[in-house]
Amino acid sequence: MDRRIKKGILLDGNVSKRLKSRILETLINGAQGMFRWVEMSLETLSRIKFQPDFENTLGRLPVKLSGLYDIIYTQIDQTQTYGRDVAIKTLKWLLCAQRLLSVEEFLAAVDVVDDSSSSESGEDDGHGQADSLENNVLRLCRNLVILDSKQRTFRFAHQSVREYLLAKSEYTVIEQHALATERCLNVYLNEPSPGSGVPTSVQQNDILKDYAEVYWPVRYKYIEEDEFHETQKKVSNFLMEGSRTSPFYMKWVLGIQSKYGGFHGYDLNMALGLDWIDRLGYKILYATSTPEIHLSVACAFGFSKILKYHELSIIELNQRRKLRGYEYTFLFIAAEEGHDQLIRLLLDRGAEVNAQGGEFGNALQAASSHGHEQIVQILLDRGAEINAQGGEYGNALQAASSEGHEKVIQVLLDRGAKVNAQGGHYGNALQAASSEGHEKVVQLNLFPDLKIVGARLGNDADVKHDAQVDRDSVEPLGAAVVSQGVLVRVASDVLGLAEFSPEAGNGRAEDHEVKRTLMAEVLMQVPRSLDFWPQGYRPLLI
Repeated sequence: MDRRIKKGILLDGNVSKRLKSRILETLINGAQGMFRWVEMSLETLSRIKFQPDFENTLGRLPVKLSGLYDIIYTQIDQTQTYGRDVAIKTLKWLLCAQRLLSVEEFLAAVDVVDDSSSSESGEDDGHGQADSLENNVLRLCRNLVILDSKQRTFRFAHQSVREYLLAKSEYTVIEQHALATERCLNVYLNEPSPGSGVPTSVQQNDILKDYAEVYWPVRYKYIEEDEFHETQKKVSNFLMEGSRTSPFYMKWVLGIQSKYGGFHGYDLNMALGLDWIDRLGYKILYATSTPEIHLSVACAFGFSKILKYHELSIIELNQRRKLRGYEYTFLFIAAEEGHDQLIRLLLDRGAEVNAQGGEFGNALQAASSHGHEQIVQILLDRGAEINAQGGEYGNALQAASSEGHEKVIQVLLDRGAKVNAQGGHYGNALQAASSEGHEKVVQLNLFPDLKIVGARLGNDADVKHDAQVDRDSVEPLGAAVVSQGVLVRVASDVLGLAEFSPEAGNGRAEDHEVKRTLMAEVLMQVPRSLDFWPQGYRPLLI
């Protein structure tokens, strides 16, 4: 308070001792330990220039923080058109930004222009245009937004500001992302006319491009279902020119290819500062694969409405996409990314359900590897070959097993997947599950008969301690043993059981007898067919 009075922010500094005492008393009594309430109360009072109005407002300050936000938001709403637009855009961008935007990116996103000559304060801070634009945003947002000097970005002054805005009807998720989608697409749609020089808007587009090129489809996904939203027209202009792919879309694709050509999905994620397993990098690369067509982005990001209103021939529908030496169909891309609505549309239009291609060999294997249970069901219902061979994992069951997707595994087994099928990176489904440490997959799904043994090991008090199979001691032996829910791979040497003998001096005789008995019981449940076991392995006691 004292600082605001000294700087002339409160009543131009003309605050009597009596009024100062009253302000202090009001703030202490109303705060109830909430500093933000004090801060916003002073912000509200700072806007009042005449003492009678000041004292009247002081006596009627809202009890709740939301009431103070109402006053400030009303002031923003009554600002002249430009100032109001900048403030509203700032608040919406802060609500929906997919990553931190630098100050320069943020100013470009909200289309802030230099209006320092018409500044309400009439002050010149001497730091040039950039600082002037930053100050304009802060001034127009009236303490709802601050500048984080360490991260060089704008953010809400308090979490309560976000909560307050989200409760307002004009800040719905659709409206937030519609604003961001339009601004991102304007990077490509707003081009300077010949001979016009380089206007400010083009400079801003260049600054925002790194963000726009990656996140426009993410933003559009939030509003795609609202078919009558005015943003749909701009999206349509960006994607299509008549019945063909538009030059604006081609410009986006070629820009991504030039910048990230040769990248794998995880490489792009790392370049974007994302977790390497995030799907965004993969989607962007699928969307910009060759041949360049706007339906690629629809399949990568699940824009079913775009496909719904676009006629495709059977040949076009099954055309192969090329990326990093692999070939993909639209169905494969939609299956891997988990877009069930799009899968149905593609199949209804004539997409080939068993088409081969890609790292996973076919759409069923791609869906299985990523755990998309519903899509697996759809593909099987539409005739997908459950035991089709090919791809990194050889078949769908091995793909699901390697990632530990128990529900998908159960669906595949129920529909007739061959447990003993050989091929792929791991050899078979058991090896895939055990190599990746998915013990439950092996115990509960691939070998349902082992449930009995596992239950005994876990629940029988008489054998629980003595039957603990030590991983190191049995590692040289070689079959599948479940102990306390832990899968142990044992070597195939029949003589291996001798290592449990008390004569070897490695434990009590009764302990070894329990282990021998339990191993025998477990191995009686393991498939005996030599065709099941990888080369160089076979079950003990065969």
